[in-house]
Amino acid sequence: MRISLVFDLGGTVDEWYSKGLFDREKRIFEELVNRGHASKVYWLGYGVGDQRFERYLETDKIRIIPRPFNHPPLLYSFSMPLIQSRVFQKTDIVRTVQISAGWTALLAAKFHRKALIARSGYTWSLFAQHRNHSERLDIFASLIERLLYKACHAAITSTSAQRNYVTKRHNIEREKVFVVPNYVDTDIFKPLKKEQYANRIVFVGRLEKQKNLQGLVQALAGLDYQLDIYGSGSERDNLETMARRLNVRIHFAGNVANTRLPEILPKYPLFVLPSLYEGMPKSLLEAMACGLAVLGTDVPGTNEIITHRENGWLVGSDLASLRAGIQNLMKDERLRRCLGRKATQCIREKYSLDSVVEMERRVYEYAMKRA
Repeated sequence: MRISLVFDLGGTVDEWYSKGLFDREKRIFEELVNRGHASKVYWLGYGVGDQRFERYLETDKIRIIPRPFNHPPLLYSFSMPLIQSRVFQKTDIVRTVQISAGWTALLAAKFHRKALIARSGYTWSLFAQHRNHSERLDIFASLIERLLYKACHAAITSTSAQRNYVTKRHNIEREKVFVVPNYVDTDIFKPLKKEQYANRIVFVGRLEKQKNLQGLVQALAGLDYQLDIYGSGSERDNLETMARRLNVRIHFAGNVANTRLPEILPKYPLFVLPSLYEGMPKSLLEAMACGLAVLGTDVPGTNEIITHRENGWLVGSDLASLRAGIQNLMKDERLRRCLGRKATQCIREKYSLDSVVEMERRVYEYAMKRA
């Protein structure tokens, strides 16, 4: 089968590369091709010069289709189905990266009479509510979701909670919505015998309000632990100011390529994800695969991965809960080792690349039969 992957409005391969996400994002499609499940994959994004990244792909059966330089992104989101007609005509399946690519994928699938898969790593309307966006945006996100889910031949969510949400909110038949979690390459992300930073904890991800990093910094006030942050985002300046005021040791390591994390993560005794809400957190999965003890807040997405006191530690998002959880784990090396072993076992059983590729294949075959 031939797959066209439609990026979010404004999304580019260059952005994947600059944020260190390129290697993990491309891998699932390389595996679909290498295992014979896909004969050709087209990436249709908004980067004018994105074709240059084809040299980093491990197969010539993935093609990157750039945006024409004279087409503004919003206009291109509506005109792409016509401008890239030759690509879509050769396609069997049109699939979204996220629901915010919905109208483009829907128009392309309808116009060219192709199977349509609506994939969402996070639920657009739900995140709009969490982020306190305008009511107008919430209505728009809900409308696009409803149109796309009604029209698609199959849908993918990353968690069971998201599946329940979209089927109930949009009255979608449950059997066409598949849960396909994010994957971890367990051949790369695995426990390593490294000398650990005894008094340092690690966070990997976007520096945005959703991640509740200000709450984490406040929870660390007065504790003798350093927080190392890998990633970037709008909250950095606020976090630096707060850390200075509270005398919290914090180190900003910036963005790193995903391929570097397997060497970085095992050096730490504890990974913390203090989010207020989540989709399916990739960094959490990768930390668990590396055998770290992990602490996360008891929110949908995170609590589908972590089973409290079995393969990780769940706490509330308030300062007292975060602080107590960090103290409990950092003072108990035996508990951390036990949680780390169970975490690695969980990832290998449920979130390996092999299992997720097989899940994706089943969704594509289901969509082709429904088209």
